Amino acid sequence: MGLRVLAHSSPEPASHSVLSMGEDLTVLGLLALAYSHPYIAIPVLVALLLVIALLLPLVSRTINLLLAGLSGVFMAPVKRPGRHDLPQWVDLAMLERDPPGHGVAMRAFARRVKGVSRLRDGYLVNVDGQWSFLYRAFFRTKVLELESGPVRVDKRMLWRTTIFMRQGKPQIFFVPKDWAQHLGA
Repeated sequence: MGLRVLAHSSPEPASHSVLSMGEDLTVLGLLALAYSHPYIAIPVLVALLLVIALLLPLVSRTINLLLAGLSGVFMAPVKRPGRHDLPQWVDLAMLERDPPGHGVAMRAFARRVKGVSRLRDGYLVNVDGQWSFLYRAFFRTKVLELESGPVRVDKRMLWRTTIFMRQGKPQIFFVPKDWAQHLGA
């Protein structure tokens, strides 16, 4: 399906024809395998289903990132999210770290962060100059401490690519445009 979408973005018809023929041959090959050798086709089917099950969380997080980026583009000129837009678990975690409630949080996606799955949805939190990344895993709030403030903020079309340091290594986050006002971007 993803290949089909990429092929439709190409203006020339050869990629469409090659892709269509490849799909047809794959379906015919799998059907012939299922009819002639069903005991071989069953493990192939199980393997395909396992690959799909393993890729589904990444696909889900990618869609979540794209939707957040698109909504950020359209909402940034209209509305600036604040503390009242945070989920309750983030607000409670911030109150534990900052009882007076002066901390700042913004939605972020972990692009390349050690110990966090790719494109994990969470919140970058700044409490008295100490930055951390809060995210949920197995119904528990996890906290990833960062060394300092943003080292670099790159402006992109849908989000701000933000780089923090942790243990001397860069940690890369995507922050949707509507949440990026706390980065100074």
